[in-house]
Amino acid sequence: MSLREIVATNLRRLRHAKSMSQEELADRAGINRNYVG
Repeated sequence: MSLREIVATNLRRLRHAKSMSQEELADRAGINRNYVG
């Protein structure tokens, strides 16, 4: 598993644990949703 896959998996797990959408995460991070998922 590559570093990118590990980061993506962990981010997805944490985002789901907080019931956060990709759009909400992107908004909080100050980036476009296309960069999140």
